[in-house]
Amino acid sequence: MPGVPSGRRCEACRKQKKKRRFKFTEPSKYESDSSTPPKTQKTCVKAELSRSRSPSSLCSAPSNELSVVAQSFLETIKPSTGHRYNLVWTYGGFLEYVPSRIGTNAALDASVAALTEVHSNICNGTRATTSTLAKYSKALSSLRTTLNDPVVACASETLAAVMILSICQGFLDGARDCSLSHTRGMAQIIKARGTFQDPHDPFENQLLLTVRGPVVMEALWNSDIDFAESEWQDLVSNHLQNSDAAPVGNFMSCLARVPLFIRRGMAWCRDPMLLQDVTAAFETIHLARVEWRDRFANVQQELLDGKAGTHSLLQAQFVLCRLYAFCLAISIIIGCVLGGVSPDYPGLEEDADACAIEILRLAQIATRYRPLGGSVITICLGVAWIGTHNVALRAALESSWKDYMRDLSVVGDIESSISDLEMLEKKWRLVHICS
Repeated sequence: MPGVPSGRRCEACRKQKKKRRFKFTEPSKYESDSSTPPKTQKTCVKAELSRSRSPSSLCSAPSNELSVVAQSFLETIKPSTGHRYNLVWTYGGFLEYVPSRIGTNAALDASVAALTEVHSNICNGTRATTSTLAKYSKALSSLRTTLNDPVVACASETLAAVMILSICQGFLDGARDCSLSHTRGMAQIIKARGTFQDPHDPFENQLLLTVRGPVVMEALWNSDIDFAESEWQDLVSNHLQNSDAAPVGNFMSCLARVPLFIRRGMAWCRDPMLLQDVTAAFETIHLARVEWRDRFANVQQELLDGKAGTHSLLQAQFVLCRLYAFCLAISIIIGCVLGGVSPDYPGLEEDADACAIEILRLAQIATRYRPLGGSVITICLGVAWIGTHNVALRAALESSWKDYMRDLSVVGDIESSISDLEMLEKKWRLVHICS
């Protein structure tokens, strides 16, 4: 499943031998709560469309084929496409800027074509068609060619193409063997180009706002991703986050420290500063949990009271439910590391159980936003399973997890996925390192 490592690379990544081998995000603000999937559009875009690079506009003079791709893609991100199927709401505001860049990067063009086909399959409730798999394969080939070109290998458009392909492969049975190699590729591109963010480039900033979560999560089990502490903090910092969204930056900052905690634990578990640092992160994430819990509770109460503006409240519920669940998952992860460093640290087991119970409750609420809107919850349920040793609670989490995985057509992979989770638990708890 997405969020669980497979240990194997995709064909594109295996063939790309240069150093530059190169999917929980905060959505932008749409105003639609329609749950109706978009209709596929096959009409060409008029030539008079704006040539600006503003969101949801097209690049100048696209070919007829690219015009169809762009128009079809616009249907997946337009405001009238509701939360259950809207790609921007689930995968980030950078997608709003993609249409204006179609025709400028071959890898991006091919990845958008593949994603549009995948999205159509999701909306129709069908498995990937031959056409979908062919377009995904073509996108991999195009990416491989682009990565061989030093001029565009580290371009923002190329990074966006890799991110889009990582979205695709989460819904493609045949592509899941390389489930996290795309994320590893994103990390390598970021490492090569640096974490500098141009405040005047909204596409780049929205893109980095999206990719930081998957990259940090990948690093929790993939030691190939080796960033310095300053690089991690630069990656998770983003000037687009205003003061109202600051808690998101706080818990992302905590999460970004975990890969280094694990490295330090592998080197010397009894490092007294390690215990101090992990404890500080655990206390910080606990405060963030309280804030997100209160925010979510306020929205839930307003919905129960039937206050005016129900539409806006449902939007807030959609956003806060996912952010709160992700914050709880981060708390569980840090708690696992803290327990590995200090097995006698009081209250960790009870705290993890409380977080897992809350994630299970949020999963029930988030059902209304599936299939796309519940993707983050799937990962949180897996983390919650790792965090608890309560047999009954684990059984309930596994049942909910399996139900959510039906959205990804991977129910048959549950046993191997649980085996992967067991390996992750050992790594996060520093088992065989601190004993």
